Amino acid sequence: MSLLLEQLVGALELKAMDGVLLAADIRVRAVAAGMPPARLEEAIAVAAWAHRGQRRLKRGDLPRTAYIEHPLRNAARVLRWGVAREPIVLACVLHDTVEDHAHELAEVLGAATSDEGAARETVLAHYADAFGERTSELVRAMSNPLGDDAPADEAAKHDVYRQHVLAEIADPEVAVCKLADLADNALSLHHTGDGDARSARLARKYAPLLPVFAARLGDDDVRRLLDASAVDDLQRALAEGAERLRALGGSA
Repeated sequence: MSLLLEQLVGALELKAMDGVLLAADIRVRAVAAGMPPARLEEAIAVAAWAHRGQRRLKRGDLPRTAYIEHPLRNAARVLRWGVAREPIVLACVLHDTVEDHAHELAEVLGAATSDEGAARETVLAHYADAFGERTSELVRAMSNPLGDDAPADEAAKHDVYRQHVLAEIADPEVAVCKLADLADNALSLHHTGDGDARSARLARKYAPLLPVFAARLGDDDVRRLLDASAVDDLQRALAEGAERLRALGGSA
């Protein structure tokens, strides 16, 4: 990889990068960390196909962007944090594909089914073969579980989500993946602005999790996966994010 490319992608903030630049940033950092490029390229292609035509929800004056930028930012983010574990990077790229697009992917794999659980298992089995068992495990942990009896009440629904997250982040590698996702989702809500009902609802969903992740960053099993400087930066970002979420209508 040329020095020019390393300097170009390294100088930009993630939010200023489109999908092409994010993919380049991931490649540069992954290769520098000693990760073979083949599985990474395939994971990016699979995620780009799965999320084709999908766009992120609008936030304030920011334009609606291609959804693929979200998982790519997550992967680029963990690499910037010093993560050197290929399964974590691959799982960040693929983390929403099973939850959002299992039926489409299962059909492409020749196992079309109307059963969501069966479709998910087909895709996860393929991920285990293509990207490694650990990557498949992390994607499973990143996917919200199926539940036909999910509560309709907002507070109860948020509690179910938090309990799922709390259980999964006992695994330090899941904790890092979830932290990247939280950074991209919860810590950018302030761009929507005060008074937005959806923003307030999401603030109530995410706010109780920020101190949990701040505490998790104090644990050795998580800290050893990240650069020390990244841990310090994340602690500050979570503290600042908690204040912003409270202002948007959340509580922690």
